[in-house]
Amino acid sequence: MRSRGWLLLAIGLQIGGLHAHPESEVAVAELSRWIERTPHQPSLWFARSTHHREHGRWDAAEADLVATERLAPHHPGLDLAFAQVFLETQRWAEARRRAERVLAVDDRSAAAHLLNARACSRLGDTQQARASYSRALSLLEEPTPELFLERTALPATVEVRLAELEEAMARVGAAHVLMLRALELEIAAGRTDDALRRINQLAAQSERKETWWKRKGDLLAASGRSHEARLAYSQARAAIAALPGWLQKSPALLGLLDDLQRDQDKLPTVPSP
Repeated sequence: MRSRGWLLLAIGLQIGGLHAHPESEVAVAELSRWIERTPHQPSLWFARSTHHREHGRWDAAEADLVATERLAPHHPGLDLAFAQVFLETQRWAEARRRAERVLAVDDRSAAAHLLNARACSRLGDTQQARASYSRALSLLEEPTPELFLERTALPATVEVRLAELEEAMARVGAAHVLMLRALELEIAAGRTDDALRRINQLAAQSERKETWWKRKGDLLAASGRSHEARLAYSQARAAIAALPGWLQKSPALLGLLDDLQRDQDKLPTVPSP
């Protein structure tokens, strides 16, 4: 018994070192040798599966998880790991079932809520997907803007999606990707004034403003507000003129100047009231 205890301690120390090893292939090879010596240790199979999952080797990861479950059906993290593998291999219902098993005993698992949200989204259960995304986001201390965008990509009214984006910006700040998505929604919904305010905010965040003023002019022109469009195009020209001479002569800015001239020439000669 004593020798077995020392063996388990050595294995535990070895695994601890392997998790921090920068070379995954070396770690997998070493774990494989340990598995050959002690094939009845579920932690070894699970550790090797973790390395496979980190590198997208889903078939190998699943095989090691199956071995883990055979030896220890309630191994910590097993259902969550299965949910990830099933999600990545497009088995949405199985991924949802595994995530729900985790949530049945730990409703504060942000990772399980996130996996469940993604599986439900693929299964067309939009209501549950949105609820699971919201729960995951509420549990995460520092959610990324991209996670908020995943939720906003779910079908909903423009009002709901914009409210979600405003919530996101209240949490993580006025991230560029969030502002852009809000702008797209506002333009698509014909909320011109809101979109113009959003463009002004994006321009204020940007060192280079000429493309934003051009976009503002285009939006105003499309709304029949020709006089304001001319002013926006003039702002774009002024922003370009303030740049270094060598930059003004770059192909991109020369092309932008041509576009500004062409679009300004399309405006009515008499300003709109």
